[in-house]
Amino acid sequence: MKKILLAFAVVGIFTGCESMNINNPTNGVETQVISNVLGSQVFNLKGSLGYLGKIETTDNWEKAVFVDKHGKKSNLERMVSGDGIKVGNKELNIHFKGTEGILEENGHEFPFNLY
Repeated sequence: MKKILLAFAVVGIFTGCESMNINNPTNGVETQVISNVLGSQVFNLKGSLGYLGKIETTDNWEKAVFVDKHGKKSNLERMVSGDGIKVGNKELNIHFKGTEGILEENGHEFPFNLY
C-alpha cells in the first residue's frame, strides 16, 4: 500500500513540474496592466464654519495645492498616514479618508466633509 501511494506522489510531482514552464511563468495567460493614475482631482472642503477651501492634485496625491476661502494657496506634499490620505507642509496638514477629514492649521483642528 505504501508503495502505491509513493508511486502516485512521484507521478504527481513530475506531472506538476512539467506543466509549469519556467521561461513563461504566466503559462499562456495574458495579463493586462491597468493604470490607476487619475487625472486632476479637485475637492471642496466644508466644515461646521462653512466653506474652508478646495484641494487639488494632478499626481495621485503625491503633491497637492490647497486654496483657502481667502484665496491663499498652500503647496502640500504627501505625508505618512496610518489610513487615508495625508498631505501637508509646516503650517497646514489635511488628512482625509472617504469624504471625511481634518484640516489642521497652526495647532487648530477643523473637521470637514469633501464635496
